[in-house]
Amino acid sequence: MKLLNRYIAGNLVFSFLFSLGIFTFVLMTGNAMRLVRLIAAGMQLSDFLGAMVYLLPYMFSFAIPMAALTASILVFGRMSADNEVTAMRASGISLYQVISPAVLLGVILTLFCAYLNIELAPKSKTLFERQRGKILEKDPLAVLNAGGWTNLGQFQIKVSNRSGDALSNIIILEWLPNGQLKQQTFAGEGHLQIDKATKQATLTLINAHTHHLERKPDGSDFRDVDIPSEEQVITFDLASLYEDGRQSWKLSNLTLVQLVDRLESAEMEGLSTMPIMVEIHKRMAFSFAAFAFIILAIPVGIRTSRRETFIGIAVSLVLVFAYYLFIIIAESLADRNDMRPIILMWTPNILFEILGAYLLHRTVRV
Repeated sequence: MKLLNRYIAGNLVFSFLFSLGIFTFVLMTGNAMRLVRLIAAGMQLSDFLGAMVYLLPYMFSFAIPMAALTASILVFGRMSADNEVTAMRASGISLYQVISPAVLLGVILTLFCAYLNIELAPKSKTLFERQRGKILEKDPLAVLNAGGWTNLGQFQIKVSNRSGDALSNIIILEWLPNGQLKQQTFAGEGHLQIDKATKQATLTLINAHTHHLERKPDGSDFRDVDIPSEEQVITFDLASLYEDGRQSWKLSNLTLVQLVDRLESAEMEGLSTMPIMVEIHKRMAFSFAAFAFIILAIPVGIRTSRRETFIGIAVSLVLVFAYYLFIIIAESLADRNDMRPIILMWTPNILFEILGAYLLHRTVRV
Protein backbone atom coordinates (compact mmCIF):
# COMPACT_ATOMS: atom_id res chain seq x y z
CA MET A 1 0.00 0.00 0.00
CA LYS A 2 2.86 2.37 0.77
CA LEU A 3 4.34 1.68 -2.66
CA LEU A 4 0.99 2.52 -4.28
CA ASN A 5 0.69 5.75 -2.30
CA ARG A 6 4.22 6.76 -3.30
CA TYR A 7 3.40 6.02 -6.94
CA ILE A 8 0.26 8.17 -6.93
CA ALA A 9 1.88 10.91 -4.84
CA GLY A 10 4.87 11.03 -7.17
CA ASN A 11 2.65 11.46 -10.21
CA LEU A 12 0.60 14.15 -8.47
CA VAL A 13 3.63 16.11 -7.32
CA PHE A 14 5.28 15.97 -10.75
CA SER A 15 2.09 17.05 -12.55
CA PHE A 16 1.46 19.75 -9.93
CA LEU A 17 4.93 21.25 -10.25
CA PHE A 18 4.75 21.13 -14.04
CA SER A 19 1.32 22.81 -14.06
CA LEU A 20 2.48 25.34 -11.45
CA GLY A 21 5.38 26.32 -13.66
CA ILE A 22 3.12 26.83 -16.68
CA PHE A 23 0.46 28.85 -14.84
CA THR A 24 3.06 30.95 -13.04
CA PHE A 25 4.82 31.69 -16.32
CA VAL A 26 1.56 32.80 -17.95
CA LEU A 27 0.62 35.03 -15.02
CA MET A 28 4.11 36.49 -14.73
CA THR A 29 4.23 37.19 -18.47
CA GLY A 30 1.07 39.27 -18.24
CA ASN A 31 2.54 41.37 -15.44
CA ALA A 32 5.96 41.58 -17.09
CA MET A 33 4.37 43.26 -20.10
CA ARG A 34 3.37 46.13 -17.80
CA LEU A 35 7.05 46.76 -17.07
CA VAL A 36 8.42 46.31 -20.59
CA ARG A 37 7.87 49.98 -21.42
CA LEU A 38 9.96 50.88 -18.37
CA ILE A 39 12.87 48.86 -19.75
CA ALA A 40 12.63 50.86 -22.96
CA ALA A 41 12.78 54.01 -20.85
CA GLY A 42 16.12 53.01 -19.33
CA MET A 43 15.14 50.64 -16.54
CA GLN A 44 17.97 48.36 -15.43
CA LEU A 45 17.50 44.64 -16.05
CA SER A 46 18.39 43.94 -12.41
CA ASP A 47 15.55 46.21 -11.27
CA PHE A 48 13.16 44.43 -13.62
CA LEU A 49 14.17 40.98 -12.35
CA GLY A 50 13.93 42.17 -8.75
CA ALA A 51 10.39 43.43 -9.31
CA MET A 52 9.33 40.14 -10.88
CA VAL A 53 10.82 38.11 -8.00
CA TYR A 54 8.81 40.20 -5.53
CA LEU A 55 5.67 39.41 -7.52
CA LEU A 56 6.17 35.62 -7.47
CA PRO A 57 4.41 34.86 -4.13
CA TYR A 58 1.39 36.91 -5.20
CA MET A 59 1.20 34.97 -8.48
CA PHE A 60 1.52 31.69 -6.57
CA SER A 61 -1.69 32.49 -4.68
CA PHE A 62 -3.54 32.18 -8.01
CA ALA A 63 -1.38 29.56 -9.71
CA ILE A 64 -1.35 26.96 -6.91
CA PRO A 65 -5.12 26.22 -6.91
CA MET A 66 -5.16 26.02 -10.72
CA ALA A 67 -2.13 23.73 -10.74
CA ALA A 68 -3.70 21.47 -8.09
CA LEU A 69 -6.89 21.19 -10.14
CA THR A 70 -5.06 20.44 -13.40
CA ALA A 71 -2.69 17.91 -11.81
CA SER A 72 -5.52 15.98 -10.16
CA ILE A 73 -7.60 15.80 -13.36
CA LEU A 74 -4.61 14.72 -15.46
CA VAL A 75 -3.31 12.08 -13.04
CA PHE A 76 -6.63 10.43 -12.22
CA GLY A 77 -7.82 10.80 -15.80
CA ARG A 78 -4.75 8.95 -17.05
CA MET A 79 -5.07 6.27 -14.35
CA SER A 80 -8.71 5.77 -15.31
CA ALA A 81 -7.90 5.60 -19.03
CA ASP A 82 -5.18 3.02 -18.37
CA ASN A 83 -7.61 1.01 -16.21
CA GLU A 84 -5.29 1.38 -13.24
CA VAL A 85 -8.17 2.53 -11.04
CA THR A 86 -10.23 -0.50 -12.12
CA ALA A 87 -7.33 -2.86 -11.40
CA MET A 88 -6.77 -1.38 -7.93
CA ARG A 89 -10.45 -1.71 -7.04
CA ALA A 90 -10.50 -5.29 -8.39
CA SER A 91 -7.60 -6.06 -6.05
CA GLY A 92 -9.71 -4.99 -3.09
CA ILE A 93 -8.17 -1.53 -2.69
CA SER A 94 -10.74 1.08 -1.71
CA LEU A 95 -11.06 4.14 -3.94
CA TYR A 96 -10.73 6.25 -0.81
CA GLN A 97 -7.28 4.71 -0.26
CA VAL A 98 -6.37 5.48 -3.87
CA ILE A 99 -7.25 9.16 -3.53
CA SER A 100 -5.70 9.63 -0.07
CA PRO A 101 -2.41 11.10 -1.47
CA ALA A 102 -4.43 13.73 -3.36
CA VAL A 103 -6.44 14.62 -0.25
CA LEU A 104 -3.22 14.92 1.75
CA LEU A 105 -1.77 17.17 -0.96
CA GLY A 106 -4.89 19.32 -0.72
CA VAL A 107 -4.50 19.72 3.03
CA ILE A 108 -0.82 20.65 2.71
CA LEU A 109 -1.56 23.18 -0.03
CA THR A 110 -4.39 24.69 2.04
CA LEU A 111 -2.07 25.31 4.97
CA PHE A 112 0.61 26.78 2.71
CA CYS A 113 -1.91 28.96 0.85
CA ALA A 114 -3.25 30.25 4.16
CA TYR A 115 0.21 31.57 5.05
CA LEU A 116 0.69 32.76 1.48
CA ASN A 117 -2.58 34.74 1.32
CA ILE A 118 -2.50 36.06 4.87
CA GLU A 119 1.13 37.11 5.16
CA LEU A 120 3.52 36.46 2.28
CA ALA A 121 1.54 37.52 -0.82
CA PRO A 122 0.48 40.99 0.45
CA LYS A 123 4.03 41.70 1.62
CA SER A 124 5.48 40.63 -1.72
CA LYS A 125 2.98 42.78 -3.60
CA THR A 126 3.96 45.76 -1.44
CA LEU A 127 7.63 45.14 -2.23
CA PHE A 128 6.80 44.88 -5.94
CA GLU A 129 5.02 48.25 -5.92
CA ARG A 130 7.85 49.78 -3.90
CA GLN A 131 10.36 48.54 -6.50
CA ARG A 132 8.14 49.83 -9.30
CA GLY A 133 7.90 53.15 -7.49
CA LYS A 134 11.69 53.49 -7.31
CA ILE A 135 11.86 52.86 -11.05
CA LEU A 136 9.20 55.46 -11.80
CA GLU A 137 10.94 58.05 -9.60
CA LYS A 138 13.80 57.98 -12.12
CA ASP A 139 11.47 58.53 -15.09
CA PRO A 140 7.80 59.16 -14.20
CA LEU A 141 6.95 59.73 -17.88
CA ALA A 142 7.73 56.07 -18.52
CA VAL A 143 4.41 55.15 -16.92
CA LEU A 144 2.61 56.38 -20.04
CA ASN A 145 2.19 53.39 -22.30
CA ALA A 146 1.77 54.40 -25.94
CA GLY A 147 -1.32 52.66 -27.25
CA GLY A 148 -2.49 51.50 -23.79
CA TRP A 149 -4.41 52.93 -20.86
CA THR A 150 -2.67 54.41 -17.80
CA ASN A 151 -4.52 54.87 -14.51
CA LEU A 152 -3.82 58.07 -12.57
CA GLY A 153 -6.26 58.32 -9.68
CA GLN A 154 -9.72 59.06 -11.05
CA PHE A 155 -8.26 59.57 -14.53
CA GLN A 156 -7.42 57.14 -17.32
CA ILE A 157 -5.08 58.33 -20.07
CA LYS A 158 -4.35 56.87 -23.49
CA VAL A 159 -1.85 58.30 -25.97
CA SER A 160 -0.89 56.97 -29.39
CA ASN A 161 2.64 58.40 -29.39
CA ARG A 162 5.09 59.95 -26.91
CA SER A 163 8.31 61.76 -27.71
CA GLY A 164 9.88 63.15 -24.57
CA ASP A 165 7.19 65.24 -22.89
CA ALA A 166 5.25 65.70 -26.15
CA LEU A 167 2.13 63.55 -26.54
CA SER A 168 -0.22 63.04 -29.47
CA ASN A 169 -3.75 61.71 -29.96
CA ILE A 170 -4.70 61.93 -26.31
CA ILE A 171 -7.84 60.49 -24.70
CA ILE A 172 -8.63 61.20 -21.04
CA LEU A 173 -11.48 59.61 -19.09
CA GLU A 174 -12.49 61.03 -15.71
CA TRP A 175 -14.52 58.81 -13.39
CA LEU A 176 -16.69 59.60 -10.39
CA PRO A 177 -16.12 57.70 -7.10
CA ASN A 178 -19.18 55.52 -7.77
CA GLY A 179 -17.67 54.28 -11.05
CA GLN A 180 -19.73 56.47 -13.35
CA LEU A 181 -18.01 58.24 -16.25
CA LYS A 182 -17.93 61.98 -15.54
CA GLN A 183 -16.39 63.25 -18.77
CA GLN A 184 -14.00 62.39 -21.57
CA THR A 185 -11.50 64.68 -23.22
CA PHE A 186 -9.86 64.41 -26.64
CA ALA A 187 -6.86 66.34 -27.93
CA GLY A 188 -4.58 65.99 -30.94
CA GLU A 189 -1.47 67.01 -29.01
CA GLY A 190 -0.26 68.01 -25.59
CA HIS A 191 2.72 68.38 -23.27
CA LEU A 192 3.25 66.68 -19.93
CA GLN A 193 5.44 68.23 -17.23
CA ILE A 194 6.49 66.39 -14.08
CA ASP A 195 7.31 68.02 -10.72
CA LYS A 196 9.15 65.34 -8.77
CA ALA A 197 9.25 67.45 -5.61
CA THR A 198 5.46 67.70 -5.32
CA LYS A 199 4.77 64.47 -7.24
CA GLN A 200 2.45 66.35 -9.56
CA ALA A 201 2.00 66.07 -13.33
CA THR A 202 0.63 68.91 -15.43
CA LEU A 203 -0.82 68.03 -18.82
CA THR A 204 -1.42 70.90 -21.23
CA LEU A 205 -3.81 69.98 -24.04
CA ILE A 206 -3.95 71.87 -27.34
CA ASN A 207 -7.29 72.22 -29.14
CA ALA A 208 -9.07 69.92 -26.75
CA HIS A 209 -12.71 68.83 -26.75
CA THR A 210 -14.33 67.78 -23.49
CA HIS A 211 -17.56 65.80 -23.55
CA HIS A 212 -19.63 65.34 -20.42
CA LEU A 213 -23.14 64.20 -19.68
CA GLU A 214 -25.69 66.51 -18.15
CA ARG A 215 -29.43 66.23 -17.72
CA LYS A 216 -31.77 67.95 -20.12
CA PRO A 217 -33.68 70.95 -18.72
CA ASP A 218 -36.78 68.83 -18.17
CA GLY A 219 -34.70 66.23 -16.29
CA SER A 220 -35.92 63.43 -18.52
CA ASP A 221 -32.62 62.23 -19.94
CA PHE A 222 -28.91 62.96 -20.38
CA ARG A 223 -27.30 64.82 -23.23
CA ASP A 224 -23.72 64.96 -24.47
CA VAL A 225 -22.24 68.44 -24.08
CA ASP A 226 -19.13 69.29 -26.14
CA ILE A 227 -16.88 71.99 -24.62
CA PRO A 228 -14.02 72.99 -26.95
CA SER A 229 -10.92 74.83 -25.71
CA GLU A 230 -7.76 76.05 -27.41
CA GLU A 231 -5.71 75.16 -24.34
CA GLN A 232 -6.71 73.05 -21.37
CA VAL A 233 -4.59 72.22 -18.31
CA ILE A 234 -5.17 69.10 -16.20
CA THR A 235 -3.21 68.27 -13.05
CA PHE A 236 -2.60 64.70 -11.88
CA ASP A 237 -1.37 63.40 -8.55
CA LEU A 238 1.47 60.91 -9.12
CA ALA A 239 2.00 60.01 -5.46
CA SER A 240 0.07 56.75 -5.83
CA LEU A 241 2.44 55.63 -8.59
CA TYR A 242 5.57 55.60 -6.51
CA GLU A 243 4.68 55.58 -2.87
CA ASP A 244 7.12 53.38 -1.00
CA GLY A 245 4.52 50.76 -0.10
CA ARG A 246 4.96 51.08 3.64
CA GLN A 247 2.14 53.61 3.73
CA SER A 248 0.00 51.88 1.10
CA TRP A 249 -3.73 51.93 1.80
CA LYS A 250 -4.67 49.25 -0.70
CA LEU A 251 -6.49 46.42 1.05
CA SER A 252 -4.80 43.85 -1.18
CA ASN A 253 -1.40 44.99 0.13
CA LEU A 254 -2.25 44.50 3.81
CA THR A 255 -1.53 41.42 5.88
CA LEU A 256 -4.27 39.87 8.01
CA VAL A 257 -3.06 41.67 11.14
CA GLN A 258 -3.09 44.99 9.29
CA LEU A 259 -6.56 44.27 7.93
CA VAL A 260 -7.86 43.60 11.44
CA ASP A 261 -6.33 46.89 12.62
CA ARG A 262 -7.96 48.68 9.69
CA LEU A 263 -11.27 47.00 10.57
CA GLU A 264 -11.11 48.22 14.16
CA SER A 265 -10.23 51.75 13.02
CA ALA A 266 -13.16 51.80 10.58
CA GLU A 267 -15.55 50.68 13.32
CA MET A 268 -14.32 53.42 15.64
CA GLU A 269 -14.74 56.04 12.90
CA GLY A 270 -18.19 54.79 11.95
CA LEU A 271 -17.14 53.85 8.41
CA SER A 272 -18.35 50.86 6.41
CA THR A 273 -16.40 47.72 7.29
CA MET A 274 -17.87 45.47 4.60
CA PRO A 275 -15.04 45.97 2.01
CA ILE A 276 -12.49 45.00 4.67
CA MET A 277 -14.53 41.99 5.75
CA VAL A 278 -14.86 40.88 2.13
CA GLU A 279 -11.08 41.13 1.69
CA ILE A 280 -10.46 39.06 4.84
CA HIS A 281 -12.91 36.36 3.77
CA LYS A 282 -11.43 36.37 0.27
CA ARG A 283 -8.03 35.52 1.74
CA MET A 284 -9.57 32.70 3.77
CA ALA A 285 -11.64 31.36 0.87
CA PHE A 286 -8.63 31.43 -1.45
CA SER A 287 -6.73 29.32 1.06
CA PHE A 288 -9.27 26.50 0.68
CA ALA A 289 -9.44 26.79 -3.11
CA ALA A 290 -6.77 24.15 -3.77
CA PHE A 291 -8.52 21.62 -1.51
CA ALA A 292 -11.93 22.31 -3.11
CA PHE A 293 -10.42 21.98 -6.59
CA ILE A 294 -8.80 18.64 -5.76
CA ILE A 295 -11.98 17.20 -4.22
CA LEU A 296 -13.88 18.03 -7.40
CA ALA A 297 -11.05 17.14 -9.78
CA ILE A 298 -10.66 13.55 -8.54
CA PRO A 299 -14.08 12.23 -9.67
CA VAL A 300 -14.06 14.48 -12.75
CA GLY A 301 -10.69 13.03 -13.78
CA ILE A 302 -11.79 9.44 -13.16
CA ARG A 303 -15.07 9.88 -15.02
CA THR A 304 -13.46 11.74 -17.93
CA SER A 305 -11.43 8.63 -18.78
CA ARG A 306 -9.47 10.24 -21.61
CA ARG A 307 -5.79 9.95 -22.29
CA GLU A 308 -5.72 13.20 -24.26
CA THR A 309 -4.17 15.95 -22.20
CA PHE A 310 -6.21 18.75 -23.72
CA ILE A 311 -9.46 17.26 -22.34
CA GLY A 312 -8.21 17.60 -18.77
CA ILE A 313 -6.87 21.08 -19.39
CA ALA A 314 -10.16 22.19 -20.96
CA VAL A 315 -12.16 20.91 -18.00
CA SER A 316 -9.72 22.64 -15.64
CA LEU A 317 -10.12 25.98 -17.39
CA VAL A 318 -13.92 25.78 -17.25
CA LEU A 319 -13.88 25.03 -13.51
CA VAL A 320 -11.34 27.79 -12.83
CA PHE A 321 -13.44 30.28 -14.78
CA ALA A 322 -16.56 29.34 -12.79
CA TYR A 323 -14.71 29.65 -9.49
CA TYR A 324 -13.16 33.04 -10.11
CA LEU A 325 -16.39 34.37 -11.59
CA PHE A 326 -17.96 33.99 -8.14
CA ILE A 327 -14.97 35.75 -6.55
CA ILE A 328 -15.16 38.67 -9.00
CA ILE A 329 -18.89 39.08 -8.43
CA ALA A 330 -18.42 39.03 -4.65
CA GLU A 331 -15.67 41.67 -4.85
CA SER A 332 -17.80 43.91 -7.05
CA LEU A 333 -20.55 43.77 -4.40
CA ALA A 334 -18.24 44.59 -1.48
CA ASP A 335 -20.25 47.72 -0.64
CA ARG A 336 -23.63 45.99 -0.96
CA ASN A 337 -24.47 44.48 2.42
CA ASP A 338 -27.87 43.39 1.12
CA MET A 339 -26.22 41.16 -1.52
CA ARG A 340 -24.28 39.15 1.09
CA PRO A 341 -20.86 39.36 -0.63
CA ILE A 342 -19.20 37.31 2.14
CA ILE A 343 -21.54 34.39 1.49
CA LEU A 344 -20.87 34.72 -2.24
CA MET A 345 -17.13 34.63 -1.54
CA TRP A 346 -17.45 31.20 0.11
CA THR A 347 -20.05 29.85 -2.33
CA PRO A 348 -17.66 28.35 -4.94
CA ASN A 349 -15.70 26.47 -2.26
CA ILE A 350 -18.88 25.03 -0.77
CA LEU A 351 -20.36 24.15 -4.16
CA PHE A 352 -17.16 22.54 -5.43
CA GLU A 353 -16.72 20.44 -2.30
CA ILE A 354 -20.36 19.31 -2.19
CA LEU A 355 -20.36 18.49 -5.90
CA GLY A 356 -17.00 16.74 -5.59
CA ALA A 357 -18.15 14.66 -2.62
CA TYR A 358 -21.35 13.70 -4.46
CA LEU A 359 -19.51 12.68 -7.64
CA LEU A 360 -16.91 10.81 -5.61
CA HIS A 361 -19.65 8.92 -3.76
CA ARG A 362 -21.28 8.01 -7.08
CA THR A 363 -17.92 6.87 -8.44
CA VAL A 364 -17.27 4.65 -5.42
CA ARG A 365 -20.65 2.96 -5.83
CA VAL A 366 -20.12 2.18 -9.51
